Amino acid sequence: MFSNNVILFKPIPKFDILYVENGLFDDFTFDKYLGKYVVLFFYDIKNNPEVFPDEIITISKNRKIFEELNVVLLAVSNDNVFTLTSLILHNHLIHYEQNPVNLNVNIDFPLLADKNNEIALYFNVWNFKNPHLYQKKVIIINPQGIIKKIFDSSIKKNIDKVIKSIREFKFTDAEDLHRREITRRNRKFDKASIFMFKLALNNFLSFNTL
Repeated sequence: MFSNNVILFKPIPKFDILYVENGLFDDFTFDKYLGKYVVLFFYDIKNNPEVFPDEIITISKNRKIFEELNVVLLAVSNDNVFTLTSLILHNHLIHYEQNPVNLNVNIDFPLLADKNNEIALYFNVWNFKNPHLYQKKVIIINPQGIIKKIFDSSIKKNIDKVIKSIREFKFTDAEDLHRREITRRNRKFDKASIFMFKLALNNFLSFNTL
């Protein structure tokens, strides 16, 4: 039985895949997003065309929160880049017609074309009863490229937990940074104190030997 603990707290590996963003595709690398929290989520639009639009709506409703948190969203499917490019336009038009409310449903985050299932295999998102379907998972990756948390269901169901976890991680990061800064200053102060003590001691010894 695969356990998330096998890959949790480990660096995200490199994958030889393409991605689509704003209608253009290129080679994908996680290094591009170092320094930011990344939310990686899986979806399956080829076999479940009704699923991904719900994910888009969920992301759209929380877009401002992710922007404020400076979080990168990455969506993964086993479609190729040409399918993803057409689906971006297709889903936007469908939901623009079905949702006349003023909701931005543009897919302005990268779509990863995991057509050889490299990422799917690494995160074990297969549905073993039906290999053509993904299990829904959400992965949080920290600014250092370390896998911090894994949710074993969709981002739609976990959106509040994902946002809460990122806020907690960021708060902890800020506390750690503050502690490291205090430690650095204390060490610097200690070194200065030792230097001044040695200097005073040398002056004292020099004066008493006159």
